[in-house]
Amino acid sequence: LVIWNLDEAVSQIKIDYKIMQIEEEPLPINIFTPRVDKSMSTIGVKGHYVFSQILIDCLLRLKSTKKDTEELIQNWRNTYEASDFELNNIDKFENDNLPGKALRWYTRLSFFHKTLNEALRKQDIHMIFLFRGFIYDIQHQLKCDQVNNLVKVYRGQTISNEELKILQQSCGQLVSVT
Repeated sequence: LVIWNLDEAVSQIKIDYKIMQIEEEPLPINIFTPRVDKSMSTIGVKGHYVFSQILIDCLLRLKSTKKDTEELIQNWRNTYEASDFELNNIDKFENDNLPGKALRWYTRLSFFHKTLNEALRKQDIHMIFLFRGFIYDIQHQLKCDQVNNLVKVYRGQTISNEELKILQQSCGQLVSVT
């Protein structure tokens, strides 16, 4: 990327800095250890794990509104006001955010993917609530496109050594990463 205009360069640095901060935030890892002894209490259950699973279940049941999408779009416009590239993407999204296209928007490296991941990482209930229709669409698309044959896919995420140790110690347990 080559920028000759100083104002454009400063704007791009600000955007890149925000993205870097988002990408370097700790990865929220929720671990559930099933109890072997069924007579024991569930007090030991990790609350964050259960909360995240219940939240997703509730979001999938709630209908979204046009007002939610309008608020998201306005939020994106405010966040990316210095990026003509992202504002152009937001315009395209506004004209092309039909059900069935949420997964396509999520897999693009753009404002949609960045803000949804940030909301999930920070557990920003308001933003997650605004995204609920798109979360439903993504889940529905994944179910419909599910194939009988297993396919391995990979996606990279930078994690700290501490987070790696937590994952290594969690073999055989249910792990939820948002």
